[in-house]
Amino acid sequence: MNQQEQMVCDLWNAGLPVQDIARRAGIGKDAVYKWVKRFGLPADRRVAFLDSEENPKNPSLEQIEVMKRELREQHLAKRRAETHIQTDSRLSKERERMRA
Repeated sequence: MNQQEQMVCDLWNAGLPVQDIARRAGIGKDAVYKWVKRFGLPADRRVAFLDSEENPKNPSLEQIEVMKRELREQHLAKRRAETHIQTDSRLSKERERMRA
């Protein structure tokens, strides 16, 4: 396995999106998938995440909703360069407007 192939394997196992892996390795997305198949890497990378103690393999609906809300808030904060507090404040204002 050469250095480029090792990088693709490491990035795949780290859970990076295929587009990012392809860009960093200087190859196409199709090549990433071919190498994943060739090296027998896990197709479903969520398994490693879901097997941890904090994230059981079969999360309850409440756990899923909490994870979704946290990820959504992190995403919005990152896009708007907001702090966590600013994001919470903005979301609560939006909820108030929708109720009115």
